[in-house]
Amino acid sequence: MKINQKVSILALSFCLLLAGNIHAQEAKPEGHQMENGSKLTPEQRADKRTQLLKDKLKLNDQQASQVKSAILEFEQNRSGARDEMRKNHESLEVTLGSIFTPEQQKQYDEMQEKRKAEMKARMQERKGKGPAPEENSK
Repeated sequence: MKINQKVSILALSFCLLLAGNIHAQEAKPEGHQMENGSKLTPEQRADKRTQLLKDKLKLNDQQASQVKSAILEFEQNRSGARDEMRKNHESLEVTLGSIFTPEQQKQYDEMQEKRKAEMKARMQERKGKGPAPEENSK
């Protein structure tokens, strides 16, 4: 094979590799974004999460209003150090626990556990370790 052909093939391979990386970076949406790519405001995130909880837990209007207020406060205070965010999240969980009925709290806890398991599986997939061990046994 001639040197010019080797150089051409190498250059083409490099371009394809670079194009693939650029496309992969563009395809990854950041957290809390709408379909058009714009970021959600704290109010929009609170509305979205409240609606989800209202639907899943069958919250009444008074509960939904209280949940929205608690979530909005949490969303407005999201930026900060990790320890501060953890404390804010724990405070939100306590507040939500005081609003939910025991049955709703049980459903909420199950939702959170499912969400944690899904997040753990995604993290392991990103690290190239494959699915979580729990999923291998199914």
